Amino acid sequence: MPQLTNTAPATELSEEEAGALAPLISAPAAAARIKAGSLLLDVRGHHSRDHDGLIPGAVLADRYHLEDSLDLSQADDPDTRDRSLIVICGSVNGSGPVAAALVARGFTNVKHVAGGFPAWRAAGLPLDRAEPAGPHADTDAPAIAASPLITATDLASHSGPPLRLLDVRWSLDRPDGHADYRAGHIPGATYVDLDGELASIGDPGEGRHPLPPLDRLQQAARRWGLNDGDAVVVYDAGPGLSAARGWWLLRHAGLENVRVLDGGLAAWQAAGRPLSTEDEIPESGGVTLPGYGSARVIDADGAAAFPLIGTLLDARAAARYQGEDEPVDPRAGHIPGALSAPTAHNVGPDGRFLPPADLRARFASLGASGDHPVAVYCGSGVTASHEILALAIAGVDAALYPGSWSQWSNTPGRPVATGAEPGKPVIDA
Repeated sequence: MPQLTNTAPATELSEEEAGALAPLISAPAAAARIKAGSLLLDVRGHHSRDHDGLIPGAVLADRYHLEDSLDLSQADDPDTRDRSLIVICGSVNGSGPVAAALVARGFTNVKHVAGGFPAWRAAGLPLDRAEPAGPHADTDAPAIAASPLITATDLASHSGPPLRLLDVRWSLDRPDGHADYRAGHIPGATYVDLDGELASIGDPGEGRHPLPPLDRLQQAARRWGLNDGDAVVVYDAGPGLSAARGWWLLRHAGLENVRVLDGGLAAWQAAGRPLSTEDEIPESGGVTLPGYGSARVIDADGAAAFPLIGTLLDARAAARYQGEDEPVDPRAGHIPGALSAPTAHNVGPDGRFLPPADLRARFASLGASGDHPVAVYCGSGVTASHEILALAIAGVDAALYPGSWSQWSNTPGRPVATGAEPGKPVIDA
């Protein structure tokens, strides 16, 4: 067996470098393979296991003394050396050398988990012990707050510390909502440019609305006047399709007190509340965003495998899911194995979210009751945030695939299913 002592690189490996040591596999794909019989070697340290939780069914191994937990002589047996082995550590720095050493010993089917244990946790995959909602969350706090919504009445009557109001009006056919903001907005609200501040638009291969770099989001948040500890309310014209993007992104960046105005500006006006036409330019704030990691996230490989270990929901309109209509992206259809769950069905005729019990019943009928992992995608990661908000109201924590269909359909080789049926998931061998 090659010497494993001090094999961890001094600097963080890139995905390319990690993949050169041994093939990488996404966390959801690893979970699917474990379900089908692959052996998972958890080579994290004792502190990480004790603090973050144990992965059900994993073999706990010391990465420097694998022979104490794994019969390495199996590599000499043609009947066992081809068994699928998957290695997971805190990062690819730890799993890569171990996987490479197993390959060098003679095992022929070894992979390690891209992103390590953080990717497993971020996808909401099973753990034997409850863990924090994210790296910046209190270990005793619930994953989902009591309610991520605020009503127009409660907003108007708020008497505590000032709320930071963010106007995120946007739509696919009218992405610049600044003119609508100037025509009338909730007094004190600051306009937020979804395309320019809540996304990082560029390479189509990343999707139409990739997540912005954290430093750029922090710069934008300071422009909005945010300071540490501020309570934030995000709204749009209603029913919250774009406001939910701001809610999800700020939570993912580590802000805890963020809510969405239920029903948006339409609900505010329906309650007879005043509007302002002043272009609010607040004094620059000094907020420090702790960092991405407080919300569940999967990538394209994870989305491909997700239906094998949980429920993958497609939040777009049914016609786009079925491939009958595709107004924006290069291919029509859906990710094989995904279930159609248009997020428009999560709100009533008034643009407000359905009651929690109704949402729970709807998602339970789709197999998304919270008993196993749930993930959501849409066209570009915007309206999927709305579905994740609806799931949160129902008490279900779900992961977002930020690249969504715009990334998937722009990636050569990604399979596409059409019609009303989910289709069969396809992952690499």
